[in-house]
Amino acid sequence: MTEMAFALDRLAMYVAAGHTLAHAIKNLAIHPGGPFVAELRQVAARYDVTGDLVEPLEEMARRVDVPLAYIFASQVVMVVREGGEVLPSLRALATEARYHLNEVLKERGQRNSLMRVIPISGMILPAVVITVVAPGAVFALTNL
Repeated sequence: MTEMAFALDRLAMYVAAGHTLAHAIKNLAIHPGGPFVAELRQVAARYDVTGDLVEPLEEMARRVDVPLAYIFASQVVMVVREGGEVLPSLRALATEARYHLNEVLKERGQRNSLMRVIPISGMILPAVVITVVAPGAVFALTNL
């Protein structure tokens, strides 16, 4: 769920612009996105039927096996039940998701750079053997 950082930022922008959380989720869910947006789409659909945001978010928390999505759902449920402000929570979650995304991208970059070395070394070693060792072997065989 690498798109969570961007989706949470957009949710925070909708809420900061004055939309309710339910309306922000609906607005985000109508646009294409990854697995997190698809989960929010299911939450929005359930909200349209029941008018309750807590139950669909609790179901999402149980269904999704991503810790950050669980934290998002549980924090939003807590804020909705307690009547607090959701914007600081969304901003903090978006910051955490961006940090996690940066870590994942750094790890992938390091792994990819190592994987690029393997084919290159596989090509360079035979080339070195052919250009350095082969003439010496030919010279040694002709002088026998």
